[in-house]
Amino acid sequence: MAREGVIVPADFPPQIRMLSMEGERDGFDIPYGISLDEMERALIVKTLAETGGNRTKTAEILGINRRTLQNKLRQYGLNNPPSGPF
Repeated sequence: MAREGVIVPADFPPQIRMLSMEGERDGFDIPYGISLDEMERALIVKTLAETGGNRTKTAEILGINRRTLQNKLRQYGLNNPPSGPF
């Protein structure tokens, strides 16, 4: 199926290329100099957004129990996040 001896992104259907680009856009970049607390907070916020605010699922994905997530939400001032998309 490849046009050359090596398969390149252009050889894939547009739908597959779009999925690849989405993964790049949705990646989690770690800026230089960010503290562990800032990184943890950002990861919690992103995971909450991905789960639609579902705290049980967020805790599961992060590999922590729900009580630990609740404590971290309180610690980072996220205890009552706004409703809707994050």
